[in-house]
Amino acid sequence: MIRAFLKLKTLWLSVVVLLLLSVDCIREEDVTAPVTGIEIMLRNNSTEFPKYCDDTCPSDALVIMMLLYWEGYDMMNDETWYSFNLTDAMTGIRITAVDVKGNKTVMKDFQCLATLPRPMIGVIDFEFDESGERFTQPIRYVPYGEDFYLAYIPDGEPLTGIYRFEVMLMFESGRALVAMSDSINLVNPS
Repeated sequence: MIRAFLKLKTLWLSVVVLLLLSVDCIREEDVTAPVTGIEIMLRNNSTEFPKYCDDTCPSDALVIMMLLYWEGYDMMNDETWYSFNLTDAMTGIRITAVDVKGNKTVMKDFQCLATLPRPMIGVIDFEFDESGERFTQPIRYVPYGEDFYLAYIPDGEPLTGIYRFEVMLMFESGRALVAMSDSINLVNPS
């Protein structure tokens, strides 16, 4: 009886210690760091991101997902939730469509669909000015993450054919980061 009680007590203490350790591992930290790279992925909104659609975003919208990389931090393998104060504020995003012949078209039809959309973690809301690529307000702070989502919502004649998308992030200092997506075949839904 006493032996069983001691085993139960030891088990209970082990569970408490493990819980305390797990809580201690997930911590928040404010960091000042520059964005050092981006990776671009294309997604079909009809299957990947339906919950971010509203009446202005068709269910088959092409979605560009951008992963930001930060100097000295591996977001995928770290249990700390970082809040980044940007040393160089982000001032815009330019998206260029490149066809199979290498012809380039600067896109004005991408809209902010959702940014950092993880529930209960935080979001960044940004708006483009009339140029379609500069933000109305620079982004100086990024909470808890790295993902930006932009939706291609044609304003006029939509792109059709095989395209890659070049994404350029622009910063206050004049610095820019550029990445290219894989190819995708865009079909006119009508």
